[in-house]
Amino acid sequence: MAGALVGVSALGAVYWQDRLPSSRVDTVESFWGLTVSEPGESNPVLFQPARRRAWILGRPAYDGPLDDIALKRSPQASGTLYGVEESSDVIRRRMLRYPELTVLRDRPGRPQDQTPAEITKRAVLHQYFRLCWVIPMRGGEWTTYVRRDHAATDPLCAPGRDIHG
Repeated sequence: MAGALVGVSALGAVYWQDRLPSSRVDTVESFWGLTVSEPGESNPVLFQPARRRAWILGRPAYDGPLDDIALKRSPQASGTLYGVEESSDVIRRRMLRYPELTVLRDRPGRPQDQTPAEITKRAVLHQYFRLCWVIPMRGGEWTTYVRRDHAATDPLCAPGRDIHG
């Protein structure tokens, strides 16, 4: 009987340890708070890779102030977990429309998806944008990219500024 009680106690501690915030792989609520805009203002957001869209799916106002520029059909409308993204050409055109993009992405060193859309996102960011701000979070990063033709006048890209917030 005493052995069973010790076993249950040990399992109880492991159970509760798994429920602590420190045991989570990512902090979904942190991403949501950083991407909310002022009412009536649109914040262009790119998920890299598309499965990172899961970071905000738990919010009922998912289709709210975010301008998810790669999305063709939302997860709800498409009946899929991450939604359906546009073609590579459309994603490229949409990315180049903005002088600044918020990119919610995996941390460096993670395997990169090799879909045409993900390859296009990486190529356009590399060729036309400059990484100017990184906020590391558990499970990913919230980043700001500024188009190279706007970077010289954008305070986020000031010379000597530490990009890690």
